[in-house]
Amino acid sequence: VVVVVLVLLVEGSTMPAYELSLILRSMKKDVLVKQLVPIVSSISSLGGVVYDVKNTGDQELPHRMRSHFQYSTKGNYSFLKLECSPAALGDLRHSLSQNQEVIRHNIVKLPENAKPMTCRFKPFKK
Repeated sequence: VVVVVLVLLVEGSTMPAYELSLILRSMKKDVLVKQLVPIVSSISSLGGVVYDVKNTGDQELPHRMRSHFQYSTKGNYSFLKLECSPAALGDLRHSLSQNQEVIRHNIVKLPENAKPMTCRFKPFKK
C-alpha cells in the first residue's frame, strides 16, 4: 500500500519524534488508504508532521480482540513515524480511540539519536 503524504520537514525541529503503531480492521487496500488519510491529516491539524508510513498488510491477530463492540481475528498493521508536541498526544489518542476502524493504537517516543533498525533474524521454513 502506498500512501502519498505531503511532508514538510523543518531543519532543527524541536518537536520529539514518535512512532504510532496501529492495528486497523481488515480491509481492502483502497479502503485502507481512505482510513489512513484522515489520521494523517488529524496529526497535521494538531501541528504534527508525518514523515514515514509503513504498512505490513493483513495478518492474524495474536488473539481475538474486541473494539467498539466488535471482535476481530485479523487486522491490518500500520506504522507511522511522526513529530508533534507532547501536548497534542492526548488529542491524538482521543481521536484514535473514537475511530471505529482502529482496533489498537500505541504511541512510542523515539530516542533522539536513534539509528534505523534492521531485522536480524530469518523466518523459519516448515
